[in-house]
Amino acid sequence: MAVDFGDHASGFRHMEVIRFINNEVLMNGGGPDFYVAFRSRPWNEVEDRLRSVLADPQVPRAIKRACTWSALALGVRAGARQQEQQARRVYGLQEQVEERETAAWALASELRRLRGERKEVAAQLRCARAALQQVLDERNVLRGRLLQAEKPAPADHPPQEVTSESGAEQRGAAAWPVDVDEQGKMMATGAQAMHQCRGCGKKSFRFYGIFKMGEAKFCVEKLENHSNTLLYSTSSPISSLHTCY
Repeated sequence: MAVDFGDHASGFRHMEVIRFINNEVLMNGGGPDFYVAFRSRPWNEVEDRLRSVLADPQVPRAIKRACTWSALALGVRAGARQQEQQARRVYGLQEQVEERETAAWALASELRRLRGERKEVAAQLRCARAALQQVLDERNVLRGRLLQAEKPAPADHPPQEVTSESGAEQRGAAAWPVDVDEQGKMMATGAQAMHQCRGCGKKSFRFYGIFKMGEAKFCVEKLENHSNTLLYSTSSPISSLHTCY
């Protein structure tokens, strides 16, 4: 017997076919040796062995026929084995395709999420840039104000307020303290000079002084006539580099 009836890897589906092949092998004087020896080998080796048997003139014709029937059964077996291998390969490829599709869907979902995050981050970046530009503009404005405030006052400061004889009476309180006690509290140092007009002989008094109000110091100059009427007064803040003459 060449083909086993219980061998599911033989490639045969009908028992009548297996029985006929086995009978042909046995009637021609063959046995299971050829089939068993090559049932796990590839078809090209089976064909090469059959060719050598058929080409040998010393081998009887009946044996050649028996080997041919066994080779036929081995060919069916090899085809079934190859089909099974291809089926497993196709199944493996299908699994790979499904895995790739799943991975592709996951990557597509991740890509959509990353795009959304990128848009959100881009919007935040634009807002941050606008806020930064606003802060820079405010910083430049404050820096300009700071530099202007730190700039030392000029040595020869022009008079801030010049009043006439009549206007001095109306604004004298704002230009110079009238009260002597208050004036003494605010004054730190001072000097007074008298001038006499050569034409009319009237005298006038010019006062130069420095007074302090809180932490601020001011350089003050005022001019009064002989009747103590304020003719004009001027005051200017004193910086660290300013000198009052």
